[in-house]
Amino acid sequence: MEASERGIETIDSTRTDNQGYFELTQNVNTPSFYLIQVEGEDEPIIVLAEPGETVKIDAKLAGMARNYSVSGSKGSSLVRELNFRLNKTVNAIDSLSALFRSSRNHPRFDSIKIALDSSYYRTISEHKTQTIHFIKENRYSLAAILALHQQYGEGRHVLNEREDFELFRLIDSLQHPLYPDNPLVNNLHMSVAKMHQQLQLFDKRQGMFAVGNVLPQPELKTLNGEQVMLNQTKNRYTLIDFWATWCNGCLSNNKKLRKIYNTYSAKGFGIVQISLDENRKELEMAIQRDSLQWEHIADFKQWASPVIDTLHIQSIPANYLIDNKGVVIGKNLTPKELNELLQKLLP
Repeated sequence: MEASERGIETIDSTRTDNQGYFELTQNVNTPSFYLIQVEGEDEPIIVLAEPGETVKIDAKLAGMARNYSVSGSKGSSLVRELNFRLNKTVNAIDSLSALFRSSRNHPRFDSIKIALDSSYYRTISEHKTQTIHFIKENRYSLAAILALHQQYGEGRHVLNEREDFELFRLIDSLQHPLYPDNPLVNNLHMSVAKMHQQLQLFDKRQGMFAVGNVLPQPELKTLNGEQVMLNQTKNRYTLIDFWATWCNGCLSNNKKLRKIYNTYSAKGFGIVQISLDENRKELEMAIQRDSLQWEHIADFKQWASPVIDTLHIQSIPANYLIDNKGVVIGKNLTPKELNELLQKLLP
């Protein structure tokens, strides 16, 4: 199997002889990853082959991907080193997790937990340090790209795209000129460009407006096409709430906001919700289903919406409570905090 920009593709197969030997031939024009998968084995052996190489693998069945040797290919040797070290770290993490679970009922669990947490963070830190060293030492090898994207498990990345962005950019800057036609290098190049754009947006949105600031007045239109000016509403106080139908925390908040709205709307409290949804029909269905009887705004551009930049929003749920002049009274209030504040403002 070959790892390409389209994913994992089966490109060839063969049978072993009666002594377990097999041979595959592949025309390699650029460094490429190949997966050797044996029927009955859970994990494949990953090979990084370069033009002109003859790669030799020695392995035994039953966990062969965790117990094999390779020769004739520097890139494949690097991949083996990288994956074997990751497997060792994952095993250590699993052992610590097992100890944690088995110690829950121990009378000294609190002190045991402190020791286990310390071991866990030390293990993670050491692995990350080794990974960064590996990437820098092998910066011209596609094995570095594999290292950039390693995970301890589903969604648990070794490297953080924000914290370690310069490392991603370094490998891209070195490998893209060398292998401009390599699909995996091109994928990294596009990913780095996207990361850079996202980080610029993050920095731009960093830091919400503080209490006492006057919010800017972006051009906003409701789902019905009506113009909304945040500092010219009839309400004494307005909650500007950012949400989306795919945000579970937002949906949970909506149920509580509905109760607060019903309590204080007659006293001069209003809500303007700004949705980061992409699908108008799904948004309208959610509004109707949850009986959200206040003004709704959406341009269906999601995180590319200009209002997100203007009001410095970097995550959801998020909110501002403003008075009728647009002055921020509170920000990122939980429903409980909002209710307590409105009790004082609108007794």
